[in-house]
Amino acid sequence: MAEPILTSVTGDNENTTITCSGAMDLHNCREFGREIKKASESVDALTVDFRSVVFIDTAVVQDLLVAARTMMRRGKRLRVLVDESAYPRRVLKIIGCDSIMDVIAESSANLKQ
Repeated sequence: MAEPILTSVTGDNENTTITCSGAMDLHNCREFGREIKKASESVDALTVDFRSVVFIDTAVVQDLLVAARTMMRRGKRLRVLVDESAYPRRVLKIIGCDSIMDVIAESSANLKQ
């Protein structure tokens, strides 16, 4: 699973979105980790768009948790968009990530519009 996954980073110092797709694991999430760390330390609003992500492992979850805690210390809250029927949503729900970040599930039907 060493395919690159970071699709784009858009925004400015106020509002940044990191959009990813595919399967994310320890072998291909380094760039994502660098970008989310940098953004969580400085932007006012950070959204991670995982609606096209089909798999995440513990390395990705750790990056999300560290970023969420960083933002909480700054009085901000991380937003994560996921497909409601995809694996990443189930992982984040089981772990209880919605207690420290906003996990927003959308129907895959809405994604195709």
